[in-house]
Amino acid sequence: MRIPEPEFRVEELGDSSVNIQVLVWHPRDDWSQAQPHLLTTIKRALDKSGIEIPFPQRVVWEAKD
Repeated sequence: MRIPEPEFRVEELGDSSVNIQVLVWHPRDDWSQAQPHLLTTIKRALDKSGIEIPFPQRVVWEAKD
């Protein structure tokens, strides 16, 4: 059986983000254990590369009478 290579796609350019889709093949019966490991591996690679994950921020201006 041929296992496809992982794919990385820019899914969307958000207001303050670039949403990346990561596609990997893995047997379904073990996915619940593999998914957290995959997410941790991706986060560590981003951190090592100096890429920060932004969080939504709002600036609130109060009007003066």
